[in-house]
Amino acid sequence: MVTNMAAKWVWSLLLLVKIHFDSGYAQCVNTLDVTAHLDYSGHIKSPNYPYNYNNRANCEWLITASTGVVVISIDDMLLETNFDNIYFYDGSSSSGTLLGSYTAETTGIEISSGTTMLVRFTTDSSVTRHGFKLTYFALYSASSSNLHAWPYSPCGTTININTNDIQQLKLSSAPLSTSPSLSNCDVTFSVSASNLNVTILWSDLAFTSNGLNVTSVNLCDQQYGLSVWDGNGSTLLYWLCNADQSSDDTVIIYPTQTSVMFRYNSPISTTGPIISIQNYGGTAATATVPIPTTQSIVSSCGDRSMISESFQQYLTSPNYPNYYSNYLSCIWTITSHDLNGVITLNIISLYT
Repeated sequence: MVTNMAAKWVWSLLLLVKIHFDSGYAQCVNTLDVTAHLDYSGHIKSPNYPYNYNNRANCEWLITASTGVVVISIDDMLLETNFDNIYFYDGSSSSGTLLGSYTAETTGIEISSGTTMLVRFTTDSSVTRHGFKLTYFALYSASSSNLHAWPYSPCGTTININTNDIQQLKLSSAPLSTSPSLSNCDVTFSVSASNLNVTILWSDLAFTSNGLNVTSVNLCDQQYGLSVWDGNGSTLLYWLCNADQSSDDTVIIYPTQTSVMFRYNSPISTTGPIISIQNYGGTAATATVPIPTTQSIVSSCGDRSMISESFQQYLTSPNYPNYYSNYLSCIWTITSHDLNGVITLNIISLYT
């Protein structure tokens, strides 16, 4: 339940909330087989996440890439130090090379050498924490002509995509490796017909200081970061300029034109994100976009029957982005359409 009581003095409140349903994979009985895709990311969670997992757990997830290699990012993790652990193995069994093991509170990323990775989670007989959430997806191998990375794609490059083809773009030569500073470097992906969609698979944007005090620089205000444009820079669709924007959700953008341009602008070194661009052909799909559309917005003063679906929805104060009325008392009740689902509320914009 979300409640918003308007103040009775001369201040205004503008509120925009994003609602996202996310079930993920939290099974812990037998090894669960999961497919990692090039064009969208999935999530694996510890049982009961974000609430405490159980004692004596022994969970396994086998992730197989549809093409290329498996990438897994630890988005959130809090385990009992040294006694509860998560392991990542290269290959389909625990006899493969141990890529990494984690305990306590940390983040990280692991990449398989082939098409499979095994994730194992074990706990002891006492003390539990809230567990973990992982993001996984498939990434083309480094030798693939469908994988592009700055600064190896020269600024101003245009890449043509065939129907039903998928290309991927990385901000750096590998996840968590650093891309150097660049000024307004553009890369455009184009199709002759059909439709494009853009998926931000992994949006962890981190800025590394090269003699510059990063904390003193407002990167968003100075228009640094990665922007996504409809056509050749005609309309801004999305802008990633702050590590705090890193999302637990897959962001999907549907350009309206036959090309989409990515512009990278940063005076300092950065890492992330990883993006998928697909020419999917046929009729344009219903867009799940980072910029709200009227179809996905609830702006009434209260609703007791909202159902959270498996895509992003938006909730605003009445009359948003204009001022709401005085003497309001609005209550929204949001119910997941799946009893095993989790409803996530993100406050995108709040002005008082």
